[in-house]
Amino acid sequence: MSQINRLDTEAVARAKAEFFQDGKTVADWARQHNFVPSQVYAVLSGKNKARFGRGHEIAVALGLKQEKSRAAAVTTSPVAAPQHERKI
Repeated sequence: MSQINRLDTEAVARAKAEFFQDGKTVADWARQHNFVPSQVYAVLSGKNKARFGRGHEIAVALGLKQEKSRAAAVTTSPVAAPQHERKI
């Protein structure tokens, strides 16, 4: 499996350690940030790959991934096809 599809295990470990050091539960953090606790647990455990959607949002909020602006993603994405006008 490609490394691009996985979250950095060290970053996940740091996030878990921060919860422990701060005396906060994952569920409390999830509710404070308007996430469903089970979805946050799924991201932290690796069940949710956090590639897109809510899992991605959770990973960004936890600091596991960097936010990429949507405009930059569209213009620099290697899979973004150029838009051409259709002549009839």
